[in-house]
Amino acid sequence: QTIRVIACSTIIIDILDTYFDVMIEFADLDSLTSLLNACLQRIDQFFPAQKYQHEVRCLIISKLPLIFKVNAILFEILKEEIIATVHGMENGNTSRGEVVMHLCWLIGEYAEQFDHDTAIKYFAALEAISHERVSLTKLSIEELPQGKPLSAEFHTRIICLIVSSMTKLAAKWPDFSARAILSFTKILQHSNSFSKPAIQRTTECLQLLKFPSIAAAICNSQQNLEWKKTYIDSNSSLPFLSSTIEKYGTAPMHPWILD
Repeated sequence: QTIRVIACSTIIIDILDTYFDVMIEFADLDSLTSLLNACLQRIDQFFPAQKYQHEVRCLIISKLPLIFKVNAILFEILKEEIIATVHGMENGNTSRGEVVMHLCWLIGEYAEQFDHDTAIKYFAALEAISHERVSLTKLSIEELPQGKPLSAEFHTRIICLIVSSMTKLAAKWPDFSARAILSFTKILQHSNSFSKPAIQRTTECLQLLKFPSIAAAICNSQQNLEWKKTYIDSNSSLPFLSSTIEKYGTAPMHPWILD
């Protein structure tokens, strides 16, 4: 890494930022398809400078919601590539972890727009990650094969995002409910190995899916595509409705005064 290469790597970030903005605003569907496909395929093939790789991935992540907002049909056109990217983390590639989390979140946000065949494939991809996380927990493995250790924060966020998106898909397509409930039950069976927020989100969604009509109304995503570094989804996190009455005892059950 020469001084010239390092200097170029700092400038390229701004150039890429402008390039993405122009493409998102003016490019046709074919051009955006090629751009997104290239991003997904090369997300872990950047120039080997740690800071540069981090900044490029953050830039791509920030543009993903904007790209899909312009053309949601990309979920259909590139479903195989998106699913392959999601599965890439299962196969030991932890460098794309943040990208996978955002894709899992966006799948849930656009669940309402999928046809049944597309929904089946995305649900199966999320279901596979859920089972993979449980399997690693059962084996007491804290890192993916040939990968870097996963932080506790990442572990919590990916579980909560997967559970939320699976719930949205199951709410839209009730034939997924049994599979979602089974996946959530497996997570709860290993509650000692998952964080409290992850267990809370899983419990909420499990309770919610027991009432399909309510779940369908609550999980109708409004596509507020402002990413926040959190696993909490303000549109579907409903501990007040999901918890049992006994939890509150004799205290007044009022949704605006709960802690």
